[in-house]
Amino acid sequence: MGNPKVTFHVDREFDIWKINEFLNKEWQQDYFRKKIFGVHPDLKIVINLSKEEREKEITKYINKLYDSFGNALIKKSKRMQKDWDKISGSFFKITNNIFRDTPWPEGEYKAILSVSLPYPRFLDKKIFQVDLGNDDHWKVITAHEMIHFIFFEYVRRKYLPKFKRTIEKEMNKKLHNKFKVPLWDLSEVHDVILLNSEEYQKLFSIKTNPYPEHKDYYKKCLRIWKDVDADIDKFFERIEKQT
Repeated sequence: MGNPKVTFHVDREFDIWKINEFLNKEWQQDYFRKKIFGVHPDLKIVINLSKEEREKEITKYINKLYDSFGNALIKKSKRMQKDWDKISGSFFKITNNIFRDTPWPEGEYKAILSVSLPYPRFLDKKIFQVDLGNDDHWKVITAHEMIHFIFFEYVRRKYLPKFKRTIEKEMNKKLHNKFKVPLWDLSEVHDVILLNSEEYQKLFSIKTNPYPEHKDYYKKCLRIWKDVDADIDKFFERIEKQT
């Protein structure tokens, strides 16, 4: 087993599903809804529609985008593939060293371009979405999501070896009382810590920020990460004691 191959794809149906999924939730002022409307203000018309009407309007809107820019997206995915392949060796070298050569879960890792945040991941299917901005932000998103795959695999082997696959929802449930915060929160915080480290910044010059609700916990985890000199095993030992 070696490092996985990440391939980049365009999938309008997946994007339609994602936008519908996040805009069909309860109509509260949430983080991702604001992000979607920030990029696509025309979608605000769906706020007062029924679920069925919302899905129809969202599908129509996204289809129009892909009809106009679909070919450009395909060309972009090919450029992204070439650019990622150039740095993937360095990325995996840094990541494997941090996670003590934890084997990567087998599978075909697919990065799907998206016209909007958020960029969901599916650990069991090895699928995630990426930004299609014109700068290197998409590289950071790719690295961010790939680190999640190895993070959860490390946790599975350490705490839940009887689990045969890294199914995030089940792992969150099983480790509910193991850490001070849900495993998902810890994974997000640790991911940001890594990507802002000197090693990764040599590859990605873009700093990342934790989610607003994670800021305080991020600071605590960052102090611990520095105290243990970026030792993943010692980090988890300390995190457990924080519970």
